Amino acid sequence: MQELNNEINLQQSALNCCVDEEHGKGSLEEAEAERLLLITTEKRTLLIDELNKLKSEGSQRKNKAGLLSQSEFVPSKGSVILSEIRLPLKADFVCSTVQKPDAASYSFLFILKAGAKNMVDTPLASTATSLNGDALTFSTTYTLEDVSNDFEISIEVYRLVQKKDSSVPDKKKKAYKSKAITPKRLLISRTTKSTLHSSVMASPGGLHAVRTSNFILVGSYTLSLSSVRNTKFAVDKIKYDVKERELLGYLFQEKMGLTSEHDEPVAKGLLDKLRIIKHTKPKLGNSNCC
Repeated sequence: MQELNNEINLQQSALNCCVDEEHGKGSLEEAEAERLLLITTEKRTLLIDELNKLKSEGSQRKNKAGLLSQSEFVPSKGSVILSEIRLPLKADFVCSTVQKPDAASYSFLFILKAGAKNMVDTPLASTATSLNGDALTFSTTYTLEDVSNDFEISIEVYRLVQKKDSSVPDKKKKAYKSKAITPKRLLISRTTKSTLHSSVMASPGGLHAVRTSNFILVGSYTLSLSSVRNTKFAVDKIKYDVKERELLGYLFQEKMGLTSEHDEPVAKGLLDKLRIIKHTKPKLGNSNCC
């Protein structure tokens, strides 16, 4: 836990230094730092939740284990593999990002969770560099071994918006101007330096300010055994006001699809391949996987 806290402090300090474009604001490096801060924070949250759960349920689990009868059957277990993850975006939104590439940069990532020990995150996918048609693709493969039939996998979608600082002067335009020093230009130069210096020093809370990642949760879905044969899933956990809902509706298709390994895809989807591999591992007698 202390190691995670140290990582979070370092990541926060690094992000607090991104005050303008010259210091990395709006860059891919800043987006990656935001991703690392999000992942580390989520890991710490999962560990804290797991510790609290063990404290509250520890004695109950021991009692239940003692009550198991020797003649009682144990359900068989299997493996779950998620791969070829795709995030479909609305055509209007994709066109707007292509027509105005300098307006803002949109980055997305997935976090897959099945308890504190089984958390996997995808690399960043940007609308500027990672679009495949009207969808973002992620090459991450998520595997769960020896799972019971009541497994649950939380799939979360996060988004980061980076807008360029319009207050920064265009250096290309400055190159064509005369380099002759006049009293007016000298005054402007001193004012500009003072403004830039004050903006760096005015970082909220300084370099050690406590902050969270600017990635926001824009949708999620809980995958279970009953989800295998479905092909479309509505995005859950979008609790925003009307304007933000309209924006998110503009970004995403109404539903994200899911196709299994043996089904024909009927819609562009969140996961293009889902494999449920059933193993028969009964401890006593034979039993069927539900």
